[in-house]
Amino acid sequence: LVKIEEERRKSYEFSRQSNDGLHSLMSRGFDYMALIHSKTSDRNLIRRALRTLESEQKISMEFEISNDPTRVMSFGFIESVHLTFLHFTDKIDSQQALIDSLQAQVDLNIPKSTVEQYAQTDQISVELLLKDMIKLEEEMINEN
Repeated sequence: LVKIEEERRKSYEFSRQSNDGLHSLMSRGFDYMALIHSKTSDRNLIRRALRTLESEQKISMEFEISNDPTRVMSFGFIESVHLTFLHFTDKIDSQQALIDSLQAQVDLNIPKSTVEQYAQTDQISVELLLKDMIKLEEEMINEN
C-alpha cells in the first residue's frame, strides 16, 4: 500500500504539469486504487469510482490522436486493471450476498464481526462459514 501511495503522489504531480489525458487517467487510476485499498471505503463508493474511471477512460480515448503503440498499450493496460477491479468487486458482492442468504436461512445468531472478518479477508466460502456456524452452535449448546 505504501508503493501505491508513492505512485499516486508522483502521478498526481506529473498530471498537474501536463495536459495529456493519459497522465490524468493514470493519476485517477492510482486514486481509485488507493480508494479500493482503504478500510473506510464501502462497495458503493468503490463502484462509483470504477464507473467514473471507466467514463474518464472513454473520454480520454475519444481525444487521443496518437497511434503510438506504447500509448495504445497504456490505455489498454488501464482498461484491463479497471476490468480486474470490477471483477473482484462483483466477486465480493456475490460473496456478501451468499453470506446474507446464509444468515437469513440459518436460525443462529452469527456475530456480525465474524461475517465482516470473512468479507474483509476474502476467505469467504460456504464450507468455512458453515464450520464457524456449527462451532458457534456447539458453543451456544454448551453454554446452556
